[in-house]
Amino acid sequence: MSDTWLFLRGLTREQLHWGNFLPFFKEQVTPNVFCIDYPGVGEFYQQESPWSIAAIADHVLIQLDQHKIEKCHVLAHSMGGMVSAAMLYKQPDRFKKIIWMNTSFSNVSPWYQRLNISGAVKHLRSAVFYQNLYLREKTTYQLTTNLHHDVSLVDEWVDIQKKHPVSRSTFFRQLWAASQFAFYPQLQMQILLLGALKDHFVSPQCTVDIADSFGFPYFMHPEAGHDLPVDAPQWVIDQIKQWL
Repeated sequence: MSDTWLFLRGLTREQLHWGNFLPFFKEQVTPNVFCIDYPGVGEFYQQESPWSIAAIADHVLIQLDQHKIEKCHVLAHSMGGMVSAAMLYKQPDRFKKIIWMNTSFSNVSPWYQRLNISGAVKHLRSAVFYQNLYLREKTTYQLTTNLHHDVSLVDEWVDIQKKHPVSRSTFFRQLWAASQFAFYPQLQMQILLLGALKDHFVSPQCTVDIADSFGFPYFMHPEAGHDLPVDAPQWVIDQIKQWL
């Protein structure tokens, strides 16, 4: 049986937000994929979101234990990269190959690169009008995609929010946790970075900074936005297969 992959999503996102990328990955790489939601989102939307990435990582590790997953590869997007980094501190021998997409760390890149200023303003606007689900999800769509070009996805995201509503508290708690997280690798790790040169939410320089700081290999999509699995799913899968 092929290795198991753990998929981790980003800020306020859950496993349903992997969308079509998940069946593509299962068909082309392996069907052994396990997605875990964080406290406050998805399956666990009724739980209180922690104030730290380390506490979110503890939650994920508990879920791995409960599902008897001893070792796995990791594919993590944005804040998910921070969560998996925290997991590496706690149980480094549990993880094999790790891929981070458009992530960032507080000790590597300045805050104004980790969160695009214009994007922050748009997010604050959607936070003020938080109960307007369509406005909130449309804002996220505009901030994180460049190549998708099918706005019906916004309606799908609204339906996800109706099914598993993410509270304003969870949004701010996750944002705070992500803003504070720093990464200091302690062991030799097999980590690949994937980034997007036209990411309007997090500066692509963050991916380059991580690669330069720790010597990890990286590849950049020339046109995609922040949400690489939505914007360029085949490109992501091709990079993964080539690296493997």
